Amino acid sequence: RVETGGKQPYLFRMADETPFALAGIWEVYESPDACLETVAFLTTDPNNTCAEYHVRMPVIVPTNLYDAWIDPTNESPAGLLQSLGPYEERSM
Repeated sequence: RVETGGKQPYLFRMADETPFALAGIWEVYESPDACLETVAFLTTDPNNTCAEYHVRMPVIVPTNLYDAWIDPTNESPAGLLQSLGPYEERSM
C-alpha cells in the first residue's frame, strides 16, 4: 500500500515482451432459475522476481501447454500439473 492508502500497481512482463497466458478455471452452473458463469485465476508461490512484491503470483501457462489448457476434450488434466508452480524468473 502507498501512503494515501491505495495500492501501488506493478507491471510484470516477459523479458522478450511477448504476451503470456494465465491459468484459470471456468464453469457454468445452470439451475431452473438461473445460469451463472464463474471464472477464477489460479495462483502459486511467487518466484524471486515477484516475491519482492507479493506472497503469491498468478500461474503463468508455458506456451507449449496452451493447447492442452484450452482443450475441452482433455481427458488427462494431470499433465497440466507441471505448469502450476512459479514461472521461471529468468523469462520475466
